[in-house]
Amino acid sequence: MRIVGLVTEYNPFHTGHLYHLHKSIELTKADFSIAVMSGYFLQRGEPAIVDKYKRAEMALAAGIDIVFEIPFPFASHNAGVFAFGALSLLNSLGVVTHLCFGSESGNIEELQTIAKILYHESENFKADVVRFSKEGLPYPEARLKALNKALEREGLNPQILKGSNNILGIEYLISLLKLDSKIEPLTIKRVGSAYLDGEIKGKFSSATAIRKVILESGVSRVKDIVPPITYKILKECEERGEIVSMKNFEKEILMLLKRLEVGEIKEIAEVKEGLENRIKRASLKAVTIDELLQGIKTKRYTLTRISRILIHTLVGFKERENKLFQKTGALYAFLLGFSSRGKELLKEIKKRASIPIISGPTGLREPASLMLKLDLKATRIYEAALGKHLRLFEPVQRDPDEETLSFLKSLSST
Repeated sequence: MRIVGLVTEYNPFHTGHLYHLHKSIELTKADFSIAVMSGYFLQRGEPAIVDKYKRAEMALAAGIDIVFEIPFPFASHNAGVFAFGALSLLNSLGVVTHLCFGSESGNIEELQTIAKILYHESENFKADVVRFSKEGLPYPEARLKALNKALEREGLNPQILKGSNNILGIEYLISLLKLDSKIEPLTIKRVGSAYLDGEIKGKFSSATAIRKVILESGVSRVKDIVPPITYKILKECEERGEIVSMKNFEKEILMLLKRLEVGEIKEIAEVKEGLENRIKRASLKAVTIDELLQGIKTKRYTLTRISRILIHTLVGFKERENKLFQKTGALYAFLLGFSSRGKELLKEIKKRASIPIISGPTGLREPASLMLKLDLKATRIYEAALGKHLRLFEPVQRDPDEETLSFLKSLSST
């Protein structure tokens, strides 16, 4: 039995995701597909545009068999931690045979070469890092320069590190090495817009551009560029007032930071090197999220990193927990949804998985209970910011949607 795993956010599920899903199944000759998906808060430090069960439903209607949630401590984090959390989850299910991800490169061999360089750190590589550090470069820049030199020795173009999907893919491959996983990785060359492209460019527009248009002009503007099921669910959410952005959390974040002492901010995950002082000063002056972000931002601390710290603050995610979970990986598989076919596969997963399969509050022991507590806090905070009750702890059961699959066929013919 061949089962392909996909690491996703589906924020929202768009045409590129639909293409990637079915190309992955075709490439791996998979019998089943499993997505691990971020929950209410995402890798770039922002809330999901609609709730996780709605996004899981989009994926199931498009042909995914099972959707599990990536736990909060990994979902809203840097690329390396995000990748490790997602891959530790897929690996722990005990059934996944293949991983398939999108990349600008489309060449798995060259991405694996880079992953091995970074994971094994040869003596030459370490010596270059030391030498460049002694020349006055900060450690991250010294390491990048050493990596560029190592790539040139391997005959690879350092420009490959400019692609955001390449970088994330390399982190997936490093995680597989860390886990000593038997999952076979494959990659598909990304089509359409770049990951962070903010402009609509036809049916293969990025999720960034789609969210921007929805938040500025409404869901109707994306009707012709997303799969039918995505439009239907987004439109229903819009009509119920359930479209979410960082603005929904603005007042709570600002009030929280104004109230917290510097020492309390210092305990938050990813707050280092005196950043707590800068955050506190900026919070006392800011009256909007944008003012807060700009007040904290430096060349060293990007807007994305600061946004993640704000989410960590909101949820109460501490650095001591952060360090712990980076050692443990995912400690349970939280079930968000499944199809009729997926229901049969779930029986096999429950036999083979090395972690519990759960779908709501349950009697886990520490440290798994601590991880779940953060997930549940994230859920309650998202619900409170939205100002209404959401579906909680009830997995979606949904089979593929014929209209969405017909939409895929129409893409193939154009």
